[in-house]
Amino acid sequence: GEVKNNYLVFHVLPALIAALDREQSEFVRPALTRALAARHQEPSARQALEPLIMRGEDYFRGSLIDALGDHGAVWARAAIAEVAQLDGPLQDDAILALGKIGDAASLPVLAAIQKSARRETQPSLAAATCLITKDCTTHIDYLTKTLIYAASDEQYQTLLRSAAFALGTLSRKGN
Repeated sequence: GEVKNNYLVFHVLPALIAALDREQSEFVRPALTRALAARHQEPSARQALEPLIMRGEDYFRGSLIDALGDHGAVWARAAIAEVAQLDGPLQDDAILALGKIGDAASLPVLAAIQKSARRETQPSLAAATCLITKDCTTHIDYLTKTLIYAASDEQYQTLLRSAAFALGTLSRKGN
């Protein structure tokens, strides 16, 4: 109840936030940021996490962006949208996080990205749009056909991974 929540906010959360300054283990830091993301509605957690969306090692940033998406951190949408617009290793994570957040304000950003996105980014855009609009029939059909097509030729392995990743995200979200 309330006593447990107060203990978390006044004792555990400050300890986790303090650990952000020193924890650099590739195994521990993602779990640490995921734990903080689970408490993203607390102002102190939000204040600690927000700058980490845009700076730091990509591996840790990707983990944080994924966690914020999983926990529906609407407040992080604008910063995650900035990452989604950058062609690079975090683009798919950011696009899917926007979908998991589910805010329709992300749809214009996704539409703009789709116009110039690489073929391998299109599956994430389809999955994110499906998650936001809940209109998934055509997106799942596209992803399924892409998966089958890409599996038929070794030169499309990156596209195959992208389609499988997007379908896996939809599956984890109950679709």
